[in-house]
Amino acid sequence: HEKKKKLKPAALVFIEVMYTIYIALPELKHPGYCPKSNPKVSGECRKFCSGDANCPGDMRCCECGCSQKCMLPIEGKA
Repeated sequence: HEKKKKLKPAALVFIEVMYTIYIALPELKHPGYCPKSNPKVSGECRKFCSGDANCPGDMRCCECGCSQKCMLPIEGKA
């Protein structure tokens, strides 16, 4: 008589994957700091990136008004 292997519920698998991606793995951050945001920038609010990993080279994912976009970093204190 063989024991049947129980499958994990999909919700539990989803939680384990999200934990691994967002908590267990170190966040990729590029060097430097984002330039200061100008809150008076007008236009459509858009999210071109969600983190530095989405940006090419050493560019940082920075807030620009109500948007987020890849920008060249500056050195020094934020």
